[in-house]
Order: sequence, then structure tokens, then C-alpha cells
Amino acid sequence: MNLELGAGRKLLVKERLEVPGNQIPLLLDNYIDFFTLLSGEKQGDYDRFKKNMQLRLNALSTGDRSSPWYNYAQGEVNLQGALIKAKFQDYWSAAWEIKHASFFLQDNFKKFPDFLPDNNGRGLLIALFGSFPPGLKTAVGFLGMEANTTEGIQLMETTMKRLQSGKYAYLYDESALYLSFIQSSITDSPDNYNRCIERCKQIDSQSLLKAYVIGYVALRTGHSDVAISVLNARPVGAQYVPFAQLDYLSGIAHLNRMDSDASTYFYKFLNENQGISFIKDAYLRIAYSAYLVHNEIAYRGNLKKVISEGFAYSEKDKQALREANAGIAAEPLLRARLSYDGGYYDKALAYLTAINIESLHEERAKLEYLYRLGRIYEALNKTADAMHYYFLAANRGQNSPYYFAANAALHLAMIYEAEHDFPHARNFYRLCLDMKEEEYKSGIDNQARDGLKRMK
Repeated sequence: MNLELGAGRKLLVKERLEVPGNQIPLLLDNYIDFFTLLSGEKQGDYDRFKKNMQLRLNALSTGDRSSPWYNYAQGEVNLQGALIKAKFQDYWSAAWEIKHASFFLQDNFKKFPDFLPDNNGRGLLIALFGSFPPGLKTAVGFLGMEANTTEGIQLMETTMKRLQSGKYAYLYDESALYLSFIQSSITDSPDNYNRCIERCKQIDSQSLLKAYVIGYVALRTGHSDVAISVLNARPVGAQYVPFAQLDYLSGIAHLNRMDSDASTYFYKFLNENQGISFIKDAYLRIAYSAYLVHNEIAYRGNLKKVISEGFAYSEKDKQALREANAGIAAEPLLRARLSYDGGYYDKALAYLTAINIESLHEERAKLEYLYRLGRIYEALNKTADAMHYYFLAANRGQNSPYYFAANAALHLAMIYEAEHDFPHARNFYRLCLDMKEEEYKSGIDNQARDGLKRMK
């Protein structure tokens, strides 16, 4: 979990020489390739990974069928393969890997119900089904598989607690980091940050993966100052795998504070990145920085690069492309959004309350104004005010292609659910699903479906 992959490879060579019949190095080889692609996303590495993964699966299939490690190892290799293939949008192949992973892990659970390592992969599979991008969801649905994000996360939480001691305690770090990342990515709870910090306390401070996960979760939950501190203090050295995305995260955190040096982190990311994700979004955020200091030439130039550079694979990059084509929102709205994302809620509110909604000429800007006020008031625990603006946004934008109305309806539903007003909660979850927004639809709809499942 430290991502010192070179040292890991040397240990595996030593193990093969000393214990040539041990098949666990096949699984650990796959881990190394998995983390290499997670941090780097190079096409050449991906092509090699697909070939090597199949060779490993062939070798693992000759192992001892009476051992719980037989199914487990194959299930984990398939699961890692599915996640990487989905990242490269190889959705049908990823779906088959998911099907195989599910078979091996479920079969193992039937044969060895007390084999705790299985539960990590099983929980991950169940939780992730609901958050798959549309192409992968279609492929997985065709294979007859279903999702339950809440159930998957609960299984992972139970497993992580049991892994704190006992013979499988060495899997605790992996479980805690995966759970923190997944929970923050697919659920919108203010508790995710504190949960992550508590889980990760006992993990080695020299873990680069720990720095990545805490930095990511801190950003997702409005703790930009923490993200900057963690990412600045991350372990460095030639022994660690290159991880350009950490500079991208640093750039976001600094931009949320509207620091003048935010663009330097994005440029560092773009110079060192060899992957496919977040290129468009990085250029968009450089454009934000230029826009905020009224550098029209740099602003326009970087908006053009959003359109011409990178790939529209990730949801962030797709949204960056939409925004570049539509044009960045009015400056006070942008400042409010960045302040909100950074966790500077009073500052965000000050930017918005200085605006008269009628001064905003575009419908998108008016919807964002209403929605953003709802989010800020909710973050400030002013629930009645939050609901007022969520109502306005949801009602005004029901037929809008933008995500503001759908997410407003989602948050109304979650507030009603927390208050145990289930009829209203169901109505707003259904309203959310009925909307035809084009932005972030998959993630918003998944949360709405999970909400309806919780109230069955």
C-alpha cells in the first residue's frame, strides 16, 4: 500500500526463487500492475496488463482447489482487471471480468464462509455496481447482475472492523483505503471525511496511497486546507511509483482557495501525466485561474485547449468539455462555487448574497445560483433555508439539461429521509430519476435509486 512497487518486485523475485511452488506472487504481480495503471494510465502498460493478467489466471487455475486461496486469488485478479478495463472504457471486457470475479468470490463464500479476505472484494463489487458509467452498467445489466451500494459499503465496513486484529490483519490497510475512497466517491455524506481520518490513523505515514486517498476525500468533503497539508507532506523518492494525479489534486485544493499559484500544479500534472484522465479538467481549471484575474487571453486560450486536448472519458472531463463549450459562469458564481468546494462556506455565501438573481442573464446561471445557495445553507446546517432554495432550483429546472435541479431534488429527498418523512423523500427521489439532465446523471440517479432501496 506504500506504492514502493520496485521494492515489491524484488521481493517477489526472491520469493519465487525460495518457494517456486507458491502461487501468491501471481496475485501480487497483478497488484503491482493494477497500482501502476491506477497511478499512470499508460496505454502500453494497459496492453501488457491484459496479456499478463490472462497468463496469471491460467496459472492460478492449476492451483489447489481445496484451498480458499484458489477462488480468492482468481476473483481478485478478475476484479482488478475489471476496474482497470473500465478505466480504459473497455466495458464489455470489464463486464465479463466482473462476472468472473463475482463467481469466484461467491463460490468461495459458500465453501469457506469464514474466509474473511473474500468480503473485501465481494463488498467492493456490490457497492461499485451502482456507480458504474452507463456503458459498463449496460454491459453488466446484460449479464444479469444487480447493485446495492448501501449493502456493499456495509459489508466492507464490517470486514474492515474485523480485520483490525487476527491473522488477516495485514489486509486492514487495503480495506480502510478502498472503503474510504469508494464511500467518498459514491455517497454524499459529511461524515465521510471523519470516517476516513479515523480509519487511516494506523496506516503507515510513508504510504503514498494513504496520502492520495486522504487528499482525495478531503477535497470531496470540503477540506481543502487539509488536502493541501497532506499532499505537501506526502512521501517522495525514486522508490515510489510516479503519481501525477497528486499534483492535479493539489491544484484543485489551491484553486478552491483561489491561490495565485494554483495553475503551477496543473501545469506540473500536465507535463508529467502520461494517462488519459483529467487533462481537459486541468485546462479548464487553468482557465478558471486566468478568468479570476481577468487575463482574457489566457482564459480563452485554455478554454480552447479543453476542447482540443485530452479525452472525454471521465465524468470530470466530459463536464469540462460541456463547460468550455458553454462558457464559464459569472465571476461571483465561480468564486462562490470554488469557495463552497473548498469548505469556505461563509465566504461562498457572501459572494452569492451580493448577487441579484435578475442580474444573471443566462438560465444556467440562475439555476446554479439557486442550487448553490441550497448547498451552502445545508453545509451551514440551515436546513429550512437550504430546502427553500432546493425547491426553487428543482421546480425551475425540471426540464433543464443541467444537473442543478436533479441534484437539488436529490438533496431534498435525503433531507426528508433523514427526518423520516419517507413519503416526501420517495417523491423527490422519483422526481430526481424522472429528470433528463445530461450532467452527472449516472451518479445522481444511482444515489436516488439507493435512497429508494433504503426505504423499501
